[in-house]
Parts: sequence; C-alpha cells; structure tokens
Amino acid sequence: MADPLSIAGLATGVISLGLQVAGGLTDYLDAVRGRSEDLKSAKQEATEMRDLLLTIQDLLPQVESNWPASATMVKRHVKSCHTELGALHALLSELSQPGPSGSGLRSRLVDTRKKLSYPFERSKINRLEERLAKVNSALQMALQVTEL
Repeated sequence: MADPLSIAGLATGVISLGLQVAGGLTDYLDAVRGRSEDLKSAKQEATEMRDLLLTIQDLLPQVESNWPASATMVKRHVKSCHTELGALHALLSELSQPGPSGSGLRSRLVDTRKKLSYPFERSKINRLEERLAKVNSALQMALQVTEL
C-alpha cells in the first residue's frame, strides 16, 4: 500500500500542474484568433479541466477529514492524470513558443505566423483535445468517488 502522505503530496502537485496547464491552454487557444469555431471544443475542455481541478482542490480537505478511504481513491484518480498532464504541458510548450511582446512589427509578424500555421498544427490541437478529454474523464471519476 502506498504511503498516504506521498499520495497527498503528489495529488497536490498534480492539481497545481493541471491548473498551470489549463491556464496556458486557455491563453494559447485565445491567442489563435480567427479559428474560434474550430477551437471552441478545446477551450471548453480546458475550462472544464480547470473547474474540475479547482473543485477537487476545494473538496479534498473535507473528504480527507470525513471519509479517508474516499480521499485515498480521489488522490489515486488525480495521480493517474499526472502522465497526461505532463504530455499536455509538453504539447502546449511545443504549440505556444513565446514570441516578442508588444505591438510592434515583430509581434504582428509572429501573430500572423501563428494564424497562417494553424492548419498545419490542427493535428496537434486534435491530440490536445483528446488528452484533455482523458484528463477530464479521470477527474470526473475522482469527483464521482465523493458522490458529488
């Protein structure tokens, strides 16, 4: 049986990573302008992931104090998201390479390049949506353990 403290620490780290990835995904998807219909699903998945993670983060202390066995199961489900979140983070880093900030010519060129390269990155965005769906499914299972 795994050490409860190590599971708790890992669950906290996974939630933190998930929230960071959800914020980065939302920022990236908002930056790819002009493709709102195509990206609507991915934005909804990223928002759902953030909401699920925040809900679990808020409920976990109550579940731990009242239902320790359920808390262990919730943490295991959250822990199972770790690999997918790592892959999402890597994919996000690949997709959203930082460009120059500001409103100068260089910034506009980078922005235009993102818009023009969107069709070539569509398969990566599809992979991103699939990974988000997997994470969301595992997080929903974690919440079902608490019967919410």
